[in-house]
Amino acid sequence: MQGAKVFCFNLPAEQLRRLSICAEKAGAAAVEVPQADFSQTVGALLGVLPRKNEVCLAPFSQPMIIMSTFENTKMDLFLKELKAEQVRITYKAVVTPTYLMWRCDALLAELVKEHEQIKRVGERK
Repeated sequence: MQGAKVFCFNLPAEQLRRLSICAEKAGAAAVEVPQADFSQTVGALLGVLPRKNEVCLAPFSQPMIIMSTFENTKMDLFLKELKAEQVRITYKAVVTPTYLMWRCDALLAELVKEHEQIKRVGERK
């Protein structure tokens, strides 16, 4: 696990291109994750956990990114660049020790659930 990475799921080509430029400016590499790897754990994508031959239980088409090993200032720069380039991705996660064990499809399902909860709370205000 070396250097900052942005794992990209289901990004349209132009959005992936612009995100890659933003990542590069922040000293990171954008990695397009093939659909065959959506059932892998985050740790397997990073190379710190073994890969498994499992079927994706919840195939998804929503764009998602998972950011890994960024220094705080570089993360801020990356997010600022995304905003400047108008690269909007609703589902974003930062690798944590807990997330290393999560399958990517399960992580997206959790992000969708959290996003819906936040929207409901915002609608009540």
